[in-house]
Parts: sequence; structure tokens; C-alpha cells
Amino acid sequence: MNRINIQRVENLADIDTFIDEVKQPLVFLAGGTDLMVYCRRGDNPAPTWIDISFLKPLTEITDTGDTISIGALATPRQLHESALIQKYVPALAKAAGLIGSPLIRNRATIGGNLGNASPAGDTIPPLFVHRAKVNTHYKSQSKTLEINNLFAGPGQTVLRPGELITSIDVEKEPHIIGSFLKLGQRKSLQIAKVSIAVALILDHDIVKDIRIALGAVGPTVFRAYRTEALLQGKILHAKLLKKAQKEILKECNPIDDIRSTADYRREMVPILLERILQDEILHRFTNF
Repeated sequence: MNRINIQRVENLADIDTFIDEVKQPLVFLAGGTDLMVYCRRGDNPAPTWIDISFLKPLTEITDTGDTISIGALATPRQLHESALIQKYVPALAKAAGLIGSPLIRNRATIGGNLGNASPAGDTIPPLFVHRAKVNTHYKSQSKTLEINNLFAGPGQTVLRPGELITSIDVEKEPHIIGSFLKLGQRKSLQIAKVSIAVALILDHDIVKDIRIALGAVGPTVFRAYRTEALLQGKILHAKLLKKAQKEILKECNPIDDIRSTADYRREMVPILLERILQDEILHRFTNF
């Protein structure tokens, strides 16, 4: 691997300066949990790395009134333990507690998880169901993207080289219920073979609103809109869930890869839907 040039910055203006001065590809370095993997296998994502780990404002989780603002450098541990995230973004709180090991949860960042754009990224399905918005910075300009418009394909975002994710905003929904499940090769440090996030609002036993997102069963994370429509406005019962399981299977397009087979993923998706609705969520609120 070629020599790496690491530049430390302490504010966004410094990033703008480096982008203007550096005439070669660059990447942002925060937790470094994935970049170290690239280095060990001999890959070099870019000759210049910009160390953004000292941008302290980007580590904060803030109640702004109508929204929760999550700094891009917030760690999975912060997300899992935050009372604000547990209350208003519960699927993300659950997912953050399942990421890697305690060491990784203390070091990784939510911005890095989004920037890597893996279909198996644990924080991404929860952000889909909580309808997150992603804020970025590029050459003194800011931009906001709906989370579903961020990803262009496996490992690809629509961001320009040098464009930095700064924060993620989630609207506060006081009565939101949510959870996240994934299947992996082992019980710890697992990368998802298939994952699912659900957020819903109940009006007594009626599903007033429901959002379902799937990971690792398509080129990017995606919402299962047809399955949501089937469940919307209804009282959940076993027969309806069986219909939903058949419908969600039609929305998947998994592939064979090093972690799993398409057939296994296809088989597990309806099972995970049943588990997350029946065991993770609805048994606490209904007689389902």
C-alpha cells in the first residue's frame, strides 16, 4: 500500500481548504474501524485521509424541538444509551446495541456507517423507518437529503468527493414504537446476512402508521412499501401476518455472496418480519 497522508482538521473551514489544495482523492477518517480493515487486506481507499475526529460538535445528540439531531460522529454506544434515541428513534437504539463488540461500539460512527453505504449497515434500516434526513457539507455549502436518496448502489452514495456527512435529523414522533433484528454467521461481531427494521404507531390495536425497511436483501436498503400498505389501517392478526409475509417476499431481490445465499436470505425475510412484529413489538401492546 502506498504511503498515506493524514491531515487533522478542527473545523469545517479547514476541510474546505484541503479540498481546494489537495488534487488527489481523499477520504474522511473518524472511528477508522473499516479503514483499518482495508489497510490490512492491502487496499488503499485514498492517498489522503482527513482526520475529522476532533470536530466535537459532530459528536452531539441534540433535542432541537421538533427533531432529534444526531451528529455524524456519534458512536453506537452513544446512540444505544441515549434517552432521546431510545424514546424517539427506538429502532436505531436497538440496532446500535447490536453493532460489533464494545470496542467497536465505542469507536465507530454513524456517519461512517452511512458513508460506507453497505446494504448490511446496521444503522441504515432504522434510519429509513424513522424517515431520517442527512445533512452534508461541501465547500462552505450545506445540503439535506432524504435518507432513501443517499445511496446509489452497494458501497456507493450520491455524495461528491470531499462532501462530508455532518448530522442526521429525525422528526420527533412521541408515540412511535420500533425495533431492529438481524441474522448473522455468529452471535457476536456479526455482519448481517439479512436485517429488518420496523417503526409503527398504534391507535388502540389499529396500525395507524407502519414503516418496514430491509437490509442485505437488495443492492441498497429499501422500504417494503407494498407490505406496509397491506398492514396500514388494520388490526394485526395471524392471518393478516401470513399475507404480509408472502407480500414482503415479493419485494426482495437478494444475491449470493460470501456471507450467505440468496435462497437463505429469501427464506429468512418473512421469518424476521414475524419475529419483529410478534416477539419484539406487538406482544407488549396487544393480545396478538
